[in-house]
Amino acid sequence: MEFNHKHFEHIHARGFRGFLPVSTLISTEKLNSVPHQPGVYLVLNPTPEKPKWLSKSVGGHFKGKDPTVTSRYLERQWVDGAKILYVGHTPKRTLHERVSELIEFGSGEPIGHRGGRLIWQLQNHNELLICWLTHNDPVEMRNKILREFKSKYNALPFANLRN
Repeated sequence: MEFNHKHFEHIHARGFRGFLPVSTLISTEKLNSVPHQPGVYLVLNPTPEKPKWLSKSVGGHFKGKDPTVTSRYLERQWVDGAKILYVGHTPKRTLHERVSELIEFGSGEPIGHRGGRLIWQLQNHNELLICWLTHNDPVEMRNKILREFKSKYNALPFANLRN
């Protein structure tokens, strides 16, 4: 799936780059395009439709914990109309490291990236787009994005389970 600039114009205008589908980030070549710098990254839903849920998450079982939740829980977490599904950041790592861990977790590896774990129970998880913004204070930038999101939707993004 190609990046639709019009669909995510407001995010692109803020300096976010990448907009690569999860399916292409599985390749080392594409993953190497993610910067080795601190910043924030977003997981975006490329379609306006509400996705279907998988009965079992494809995410890794880090420390033996199954990331699968009930469809009822997923329904409650869903934020209608929101394109941003998850906001991640790199307080102690680089964007390349965190996005790599996210992709590995979604590939079933027992990696320590439980943040955003709900995205791996979406049927279209391989079509989700990942974009990033390098930033010297990723914690503050993430908090700013979450505040803006909460102001608009009165909720956190779908896969952000805590502030």
